[in-house]
Amino acid sequence: MVNILDIFYSLIGEIRKCVPDSKHYIGNLTEGFKTPSFLYLLVFNKDTRCSKFVKDTVLDIQIIYFGTNDKYSKTDLEEKLKVMHQLKQFLSTFHLQVKDRNLKFSYSFNDADDQLALNMQFNFKDGLVDTKFDEEQAREMIERIFINEKEVI
Repeated sequence: MVNILDIFYSLIGEIRKCVPDSKHYIGNLTEGFKTPSFLYLLVFNKDTRCSKFVKDTVLDIQIIYFGTNDKYSKTDLEEKLKVMHQLKQFLSTFHLQVKDRNLKFSYSFNDADDQLALNMQFNFKDGLVDTKFDEEQAREMIERIFINEKEVI
């Protein structure tokens, strides 16, 4: 099974190759963070059962780039475009190696509060935890069922 944290770690590894001197944060920024920095956020996670052993997973991750700010606390457009270009070295492959899995993704860029934001959507199949139904244990649990204080079983 794919662990979401492993996806974050793999993303950090790939982005670090593209923007080597950057800092990386998962979930929230620390006070007094250094730039350039990337903030990784889990936006959406949906699992749908396909069969007894397989599920479809949709995972949306947003990565926000915090670059050097001008006197108006805005990241320079030229810097944003350079970072976009650097990231496309990795993004143009449309796949991410996560341990023994190769996950496909789609991506888009946009602006989030005047910061460069990268939205990534992963769609993949994953295994389910096999929970065995113990019929004997279930019978013991329902041996005595009461409705309105009257025993029905």
